[in-house]
Amino acid sequence: MTVTIARAVGEAQGALPDGDEPIVMIAVHGSYDDVVRCYESFLRETDPRVPLLVIDDASPDERVVTVLDGLLRRMGAAHTVVVLRQPENLGFVGSANNAFAIARGRDVVILNSDTIVGPEWLPRLQAAARSSSTIATATALTNHGTIVSVSADGKPASTVPGGHDPREAAIRVARAATRTRPRLPTGIGHCLYITRRALDVVGGFDDEFAPGYGEEVDFCQRALAHGLQHVVADDVFIYHRGGASFGESPRKRQLQAAHERIIAQRYPYYHPWVRELAIDEGSMLAAALLTARAALEGLHIAVDGTCLGARVAGTQVNVLATTTALAMHPCVARVTLYTQRMVPQYARDATEGIPGLELRTMPRGRVDSASKAHVVVRPYQVQHQWELDVLRGIAHRVVVTCLDLIAYDNPAYFGTGAEWQRYRDATRAMFREADAIGFLSGHVVNAARAEGMLDGDVPHGIVGSGTDHVIVPQEPPARPSGLGDIEPGYVLVLGSAYHHKNRPFAIAVHQQMRERGFRGPLVLCGASPAHGSTLPDERRLISEPGAVAGAVVTLGSFPEEHKAWLYQNAALVLYPTLSEGFGLIPFEAAQHGVPVLSTRAGSLDEVLPRGIPTIDALDADQVAGIAMKLLGDQSARDDLIDRLRDHATAHSWARTADALVELARASLGRPPRSGDHGHEGQRGAKGISRTMGNLMDSTVMLYNAMPGAREAITPQGSRREQAARRVLGTIRRMR
Repeated sequence: MTVTIARAVGEAQGALPDGDEPIVMIAVHGSYDDVVRCYESFLRETDPRVPLLVIDDASPDERVVTVLDGLLRRMGAAHTVVVLRQPENLGFVGSANNAFAIARGRDVVILNSDTIVGPEWLPRLQAAARSSSTIATATALTNHGTIVSVSADGKPASTVPGGHDPREAAIRVARAATRTRPRLPTGIGHCLYITRRALDVVGGFDDEFAPGYGEEVDFCQRALAHGLQHVVADDVFIYHRGGASFGESPRKRQLQAAHERIIAQRYPYYHPWVRELAIDEGSMLAAALLTARAALEGLHIAVDGTCLGARVAGTQVNVLATTTALAMHPCVARVTLYTQRMVPQYARDATEGIPGLELRTMPRGRVDSASKAHVVVRPYQVQHQWELDVLRGIAHRVVVTCLDLIAYDNPAYFGTGAEWQRYRDATRAMFREADAIGFLSGHVVNAARAEGMLDGDVPHGIVGSGTDHVIVPQEPPARPSGLGDIEPGYVLVLGSAYHHKNRPFAIAVHQQMRERGFRGPLVLCGASPAHGSTLPDERRLISEPGAVAGAVVTLGSFPEEHKAWLYQNAALVLYPTLSEGFGLIPFEAAQHGVPVLSTRAGSLDEVLPRGIPTIDALDADQVAGIAMKLLGDQSARDDLIDRLRDHATAHSWARTADALVELARASLGRPPRSGDHGHEGQRGAKGISRTMGNLMDSTVMLYNAMPGAREAITPQGSRREQAARRVLGTIRRMR
């Protein structure tokens, strides 16, 4: 194809072929290198049926026109290109109005000469413009475009976030976009799709804004007055260098200030509207910009690791395994693990040397918006409502994993009814305010639905728990000190002495096994909860007439490093739990080569393989019979262990990270569910009350989050521990 040079509007009209495609207009006046890059991207990325109208605004450099013939030949482009050579410089307003006249009944796309477009830019832009019959303009996202600038601080920048080239940036933004097409106060001129309906109703640009600046704002306000709207094509990113038309001269600043005054006089609502939208983190526009920013920068995910203390239980394992899996995820660029001030060594060891992973102390207040993570993940449940405010302070979106609703449904695990109610309130707040919610299993999803807490509109999904964190030592682990005279060949029960862990049933099963000839002891390992403990029942059963002294050994809580020895020296693991969010114990036991008898209660029915021997009825005699048969049949034991190991491959931490990344992305494309949308402060008596309540909750949290100090100050079972719990109970009642 060749370039048609026209000297008048009518001549240019006649050179354009008939069709329904929009006319793309590029006004040129110097800036040769920018113009060439713009031409090349247009010819490469735009359907050849779309004509290009170049308005040569009396450019002092003729190359901005003469280069076109060579580009068409070199690129093999089949586009119709018409150049209107204006004999004198009319400025952008005059050039655009000529383009509107030339387009005759067709939509017009204004494309700045210092832009670079990406794949499918025009079909996506057109889809946004035609997504409603009342749309006047559609604007593309960019790096340099006032309120549609994709950057950490929301300000225009000359570079693309993440350092991508413009084409790759366009692909990434399109792939991540939710296509919500947020509304705008005005279209932005770097790339503006104007519908013919708007041009027919409103007319062209007002000559009072010649040669440029403010003309599109005035046009868009007139369109709004006619009931039309302006949208962002949030799946289109176009690079814009910015400042090429007028530069950064004093004349530019004077011109811009004068035209801003005209806008303020005509539309006094406009500037306050734009200022408010620019800082509103709860808007659809903010969500679209955040989604695009995360797509370009790579996800920055924070993980709440404030539960990491001296003691290691399932929650701590979950946090560290989740953190490391996220850090290694291909879509995650950076992970920040927020901890208490005293970071335990096991946490440092687990995270050391992993690229893109850093440890930080949880800040006391909010961090600035540019420094916030895109998403914070809390891989365990909220205990206090104020914790949600803390999470909001470090990230734009909050994703929480609901492990189970066991405590929510059970008042026996709390000292008072008021304490239980506060926990329930916090759980409901978690479901109400989290931007996305993960669940360990479908069982937990159904439990949340049954309680009426799961809003069907909030992004949610099953994240599961990984089983591949279990590291089996190359050599048999050395016997830890502090385990007394326990000899190998015992029945092992791991789990805190909560009622739902059902440890008294394990004692009954063990007694029946002894009657059948088993001589090994029963070893109960796990912390003693302050409320809802089965220890009194266990002591009663152990001391009943006929009970054998030493047949049951209660170890209480134990260091994580003891676990391998405890597993590998057990003859059998019993897991008689009545309710479970996931259930790692059977998989851990199998990885260490020990058979396990578990219930299928709660989520276990989903995660355990079918056809393995399990505790199907709480009949101690029946279960003892299954246990003894299993202990006497090496083939059956090997088959059980192998099947659990094989099934464990379906539960990896990499898959957990995949699910969390999916939830994180889903949360970005919608406004935050929290009511304050990032505005600082709580005012009045309500704010003071909440602040005092948060301080009291902090006291409780610090005591519970520092097990090492807690054990030294108030040893478990001591009078000092009882006194400390009374004090903390008083604080809770004050809340």
